This record gives sequence, C-alpha cells and structure tokens, in this order.
Amino acid sequence: MPFLEKVAAPDSPYRTEAHLASIALKEEEPSGTLFSLSDKVQILAYRYLLKIYQQHPQALSFFLNHPLVKTVSDYQYYFKIEENNWSGTGIMNEHGEWVLAPIYEGGSCTFLDGMASLLIAMSVYGITAPKGSLGFIHFGNWIDTKGVFLLDSLVIDPSFFHYGVASYSYHSARKYVNKQGEPVVMDGDVRRFSNGYSAVRKETHTLVKNENDEVIAELDFSSRVFFWPQDQLLTYETPINMSNYYYGYLDLNGNILTEPTFHTYMDASPRRFHGRDIITLPKEKRAARRFGLYNKSFELLLPHEYTYLRVLNDKYVLGKKEGEWYLFDHNGQRLDQEIPETFRAGPTNYVGDIALVSMNGKKVMVDIEGKEIASFAPYTVVNFRHGKIIVSQGAQFGMLDTDGVEVLPFEYQEIRLTKDQVALVKVNDQYMSIDLTTGKKSVFPSQYTTVKLTSNPNIYKVTLNDKVGILDITGKVMIPVLYRNVDYQWPLR
Repeated sequence: MPFLEKVAAPDSPYRTEAHLASIALKEEEPSGTLFSLSDKVQILAYRYLLKIYQQHPQALSFFLNHPLVKTVSDYQYYFKIEENNWSGTGIMNEHGEWVLAPIYEGGSCTFLDGMASLLIAMSVYGITAPKGSLGFIHFGNWIDTKGVFLLDSLVIDPSFFHYGVASYSYHSARKYVNKQGEPVVMDGDVRRFSNGYSAVRKETHTLVKNENDEVIAELDFSSRVFFWPQDQLLTYETPINMSNYYYGYLDLNGNILTEPTFHTYMDASPRRFHGRDIITLPKEKRAARRFGLYNKSFELLLPHEYTYLRVLNDKYVLGKKEGEWYLFDHNGQRLDQEIPETFRAGPTNYVGDIALVSMNGKKVMVDIEGKEIASFAPYTVVNFRHGKIIVSQGAQFGMLDTDGVEVLPFEYQEIRLTKDQVALVKVNDQYMSIDLTTGKKSVFPSQYTTVKLTSNPNIYKVTLNDKVGILDITGKVMIPVLYRNVDYQWPLR
C-alpha cells in the first residue's frame, strides 16, 4: 500500500488516539486557523516523505505549489508564524494575509534583496545526506515577497540573496543562482559586504576587492573574509580544523595589519574595537589561551601572558595572570592602585562612564572608577538599557536617567524599554506604551494576559488563552490571536 494511502486508511496506526495525542494532533484547532485534523496528518506525511527522499515528486508538488491563495497586497512588515506545535512555519504580512502557509520547517524567513531562503526539509546524516556530510542537512528553496518559489526542486543550504545572487551547496562546492532562478557562474565563492567590498574565495587563494571591483589584496590561501563596519576593518582567517581558526586584520586599502595569528574557537567571532582605541586579542586555544593588548595600529601594548584581559571602560584595562589581578591604563601601563571589587565581579559593560554590575546577588550602578553611584543606592536596580535605568521600590517600578533624575514615577507593575525610547508599562493589570520623547500614551485592551515588545516600537506581541498574535501601538489587531507563536521579522529589504 502506498505511504499516503496507508496514512489515510481508517485503520491507519497514524490515526490512533495515542499517536495523535503523542504529536499534539488530537485536538481540533480554533476557528480561524487553517488546517483540519486530516490536513495535519497529510502535511506530516508529506514532510516525512521529503525527509527520506528530498526530490519526491508528489511531496515536492505539495509544498512548492500549496493551494493557499497568495497575497496580492503590498506590505512592509511580515511575521514568522507557527500555527501549531506540529504544523511548521509560515509567513503572514501586516494585513493578516498569508504569504506562505505555515507548513514548512522552522529557521530563518528573513527577506533580503526581495527574496527569503526557506528550510523545507531536513535529513539526518546516514539516511540521505551527501557523502562526507555531518549532522543535519538542510534542504530548501527561495520565495519572493508574494510567496512564489524560485525553483521547482530543493537545494542544500540555500543562502540569503545579496546583490541579486544567492548560493547553495553542491557536493563540496557552492553553486549560484540569480533572482530569475537562472544559474550564475561566479569566479570562486563570492562574499559581498555592506560597504560594496567583496571577497572572492578560490581553491588556492583569495581576492579582496573594493567597491570599484578592483583587487586590493591577494591572500595566498583560501580564506573567509569579514567586514566590520564600526571599526572599518576586514578580518581574514586560516582554518585549523572544523571549529578552530586563526585570524588577522586588513585595512580598507588591502594592507595586511597583522598576520593570522589570533585564535578563536567554535562560534566566537573575531574581536573588535567597539568604538575604543584598544583591543584585547587571544593566541593559542583552551587552557593555553593567552591575551595581549593592542592599539589601533596593532602595536603590542601588553604581551600575551594574561588568562583574562578586558577593556573595562574608557580609562581602565583589567588583567589576570597566574592568579593575580592587574589594572592598566589604555597605554598598557600598570597602575599601582587598589582594584575595585566591582571590576573583578564579572563582565562589566560600560555605557559612557557608568555600568550595571551584578555583585553578591545584587545589581549596582557604578561610575568609571568602579564606585557605586549614590543616587541609585536607595533603589533596587532592575536593568540598564538604552540610556535609562529601571529600578524598583517594593513592588512598584520606575525609571531614572543616568543622572538619577526620575523619568517615570514609581507606579508601575512592569516596565520595558525599546531603543527608540518607547516604554511598555503595566499599571492596574493593564498594559500601555509611553513615548518618552513626546509623552504620548497608548492603552492596550485589558483582555490580553501579556504584552511584549518587538524590535519595532509600533508593533507588540500579545497573548490570550495561550495563543499569540500581534497588535499595533493603537491596539489594532495586525495578526489574529490564534497561533502558537508569532515573531516579528524585519521590514522588507
């Protein structure tokens, strides 16, 4: 009996109460959602077929030509939606129209250059994965902003589109495709950066090009190259093994500033200056790892002798060697002064001249010298974000600026703040937003049990009866409160 017929048969083991309950299919979904019980079983069956046979014609046709009506409205905002914990991921726009049915595997659904890469099936190594592959193999495709698929088959590890071109894995190499689905011949593995530069990685060497497509550096080995906008620097790397590599730095004229001698491990990124004039860099790995201090000319200010070395703020550097703590200035000169306990308490992220430090189970605000700031001492400090400090007195929360001046009074049950200076607060069990710049307040309907911020100050994630939806800042429903999860993505790019 064919697989789908076996699933659909009345006496199918896939339709038993126990099986349906085990994969959360027993209960019918609320009115307004897309799929019935029989739909659910069919979707899971087709997904299973794709896991074991990625180009199965019937399963491919189902996913790439799903009969859901595609949106025709123009839109700016879109949301990744998981309708149920069995269904998978889809995309809905701000008008509540489905761009893509929620039947696909999870993962990124971010539009870049007008296209989004989408994971459709996943294979486990040893079943159908290509020879030499490790772990899970991701099979996918691309869609445009109307939800139309680019290709009529699946490819491995589809990348984001960038400058009209995307890539996918083919055996041990990458192949390229344009936004019309046509193959593109590239001179090596091309990586483009936000400043117009690019890196062309070949089997034996790597070319770094400027915005005019002129070669500014030729590395005599195959290397990944990255651009760091804040520092206006490039890094390049040489692999040690699957998860370790050495990296060095290039300027934007292609001059090699350092050889690839600095070490990182697993998912750690190359270190950056983060707007300061010095940087700590690691050599060797694991137990042998030691840090040194460099300036922007990459002159060594402190040797690679420190198991811990951190630029604390605009005045001090803290180091540890052979169990002893040391304090330095930005020139690498050792300072003969007592080291505050707040400096040694753990990571201290300064914003200007102040920082939030967790010490002995308590959060305190400290100045550039590591001393507790007296104006915050009477309160319980909750958080320090976007230039404001959220504090509490008893069960009531308020907000202060960095000078200790009250921004919001102590009358709220909750306070959260976006980078756009919009506060989400809860008072008398009701949520409202407050624009700290204009003072404008918007009150949300009282039936929602939770309201959460997104990265957009005009869009809010709400919960009602364990279902999730989206409201705008006026309380208008953008996404119905029907789904297991909804995540705001980014404006179309």
